Amino acid sequence: MELVFSDGVLTISGERRSELDEEEVSFYVRERYYGTVRRSMTLPADIYEGSISADFENGLLEITVLGGSAAAAAAAEPQRIEIRDGV
Repeated sequence: MELVFSDGVLTISGERRSELDEEEVSFYVRERYYGTVRRSMTLPADIYEGSISADFENGLLEITVLGGSAAAAAAAEPQRIEIRDGV
């Protein structure tokens, strides 16, 4: 899983892989989805990379964005946000 903040846009991307060997098991109905996911959202202009934190625990990603300040400088390059593992 990856969390990137660039030009005021926070992008979350990751991949969920199947836990089963699909060559050995066949399904009639399958309710869990697997594959890649990518979501992007525009944050207010006064948010900067240091005000974003992320925690991953028990399969849940929690992203916290604190209010920024008007004096905060926007980074020119994409900034990776560390995702802390709660295990």
